[in-house]
Parts: sequence; C-alpha cells; structure tokens
Amino acid sequence: MSDLNEKQKKFCELYIENWNGTQAYQKVYNCKESTAGANASKLLSNTNVKDYIKQISKDLEKTAGISKLAILKRLIKVTENTDFENTGYVLKSIDTISKLLGYFEPDKVENKENVNISLDKESIKRMNDVLENDY
Repeated sequence: MSDLNEKQKKFCELYIENWNGTQAYQKVYNCKESTAGANASKLLSNTNVKDYIKQISKDLEKTAGISKLAILKRLIKVTENTDFENTGYVLKSIDTISKLLGYFEPDKVENKENVNISLDKESIKRMNDVLENDY
C-alpha cells in the first residue's frame, strides 16, 4: 500500500465516498469526464489500489462501530415495524450507511436474471431470532 502516491490515495479516499470512480478521478486529476472514466477504471484494477480501498473501508467500519450484521438486524426490525409512515427515512439512512461502508461496492460480475424474493412476517421473525441467538 505504500506503493501508492498521494494522488492515488486521495482517489481511493474520494472513491469510497460514493463509489464513483469517474467523479473521484476528476476531482483528483482535474480532467475531462471521458479521460477520468477510462483512467479510473485502470486505477481500480490496480492491486495496490484495491488493497488500499479495502483497508480504508475496514477502518471506516471500525471507527463507525457498525457491521453488516448490525445493518441486517436493523433492516429486519424495520421490516417488522407495522408503522410504515417513517420506514422510508430509516431505510434511506441504512442504505446510505451501507454505501459509505462499501457494502454496495459494484461487482464486476454481471447477472442478467431477475430474482424476486418474498418474505412473510413469520419468516422475517425467524431470521431475526436466529441472528439474535447466534450473535
């Protein structure tokens, strides 16, 4: 990770803010969008850059004191809530936190099939019970 220069490190730090390589590259290198897109893609395939992004994402998670498990537990509790008036705000907050922690970092795998998942309240309750008892 010490193989990265200051601009590359800054790119990584900006990248984890919204997972947009083009925007991060433009801010650091002050270039056209087309150039930024191509060069950001190259940077993101660099092993040292990937390792640095993983490291600073983990540091952010520790500092915030949150984990994927905590987010999952919160999501389950929100879905059990019968008062759906404010649920949108809670879900948006969880979504934002998850993005900041890199849980929605884009994968290079392309999936062209649609998957529909439907859970009833009893299934959600059972999942919550398992999570509370196992952790």
